[in-house]
Parts: sequence; structure tokens; C-alpha cells
Amino acid sequence: MKVKYLFAIAAIIALIASCSQKEASKSSDGAQYAAGSDKEQVKRDITDFFNRMREGDKTVLYENEFPYYKANYSLNDYYSFDQIMVYQYDTMKAMTVDSVKIMADTAIAYITVAYELRAGGETTKNYPVRLYRSGDHWIKPSMSNVSQEAQYEDFKRGEREAEQYNNSGGGK
Repeated sequence: MKVKYLFAIAAIIALIASCSQKEASKSSDGAQYAAGSDKEQVKRDITDFFNRMREGDKTVLYENEFPYYKANYSLNDYYSFDQIMVYQYDTMKAMTVDSVKIMADTAIAYITVAYELRAGGETTKNYPVRLYRSGDHWIKPSMSNVSQEAQYEDFKRGEREAEQYNNSGGGK
């Protein structure tokens, strides 16, 4: 009887140890998958950005600005800025993402762009492109910047906290 009891306990311990190893393996696989999916998302977002620009869709520039900037400028205002009016990618023949490096909410995509020269022929250039996480996608701002976005987020957080304080009866 004692042998069966000890055998049952040993089997349960072995089962628990096996399950915990599988869970640890799943957790590390999940972390690798998340990092891998971020890199794939960066590749998709930067490729979409350049493809739309090459087609002449300057709306993608506005869509890739930080929220504080969009709160201050309408799309019509944005289109009227000299820097936006001169943006052209009509000579871009192709763009490839060579690699992506992710650091928290910032990514650097190393890209190669092939250009058609107006005089004939083509050339390629390599660029590092910085992108920032914004919700469920990555953006490449042209006119806005991350430090002003951080100030905007701090301000919005303060507004939310003040509203919660007032709604809880603390501001009476």
C-alpha cells in the first residue's frame, strides 16, 4: 500500500514538474513571438507608408503623425504646409526592409530604397528609419516629435486624474 501511495505521489510530482516546464517554454515562446510579430508589424507599416507615398497618397503622412499634432492641425491645414506640399516619392522604384531593431516603443527599420534617376538608370540608398508605437501599429512622423507627444500624454493623464478626483467627490 505504501509503495502504491509513494508511486502515486512521485507520478503527481513528475506531472506537475512536466507541466511547469511546458508553461515556462510557452511563456518564452510567447515573448519571442511577440517580438517577432512587432518586427513583422514594423515591416508592414513602413512598407505600407512608402507604397502609399510612391502612389502619391500624402494622407499617409498625416496618419503617421502623433495624436497631439492631429489635435492641433486638421488634414487641410497639414496639406497646406510647404514641407508637405513638396514631399514626393515619384522616383522611388522599390523599397525593402533589411532589418528591424525594436527598443520598447521605438523601432529602427533599416531600409534600402531603389530610385529611378531622372537622367536615366537607377541608384540605391540605405536609410535607418525611426518609427514609434502608436496603439496597435507603428508610425513614422514627419512633422511631429516624440518629446511633444510625451508632454501631451502627461497633460492628458493629468486631466483624466483631475476628472476622476472631481467625480469621486474629492473636488467639492
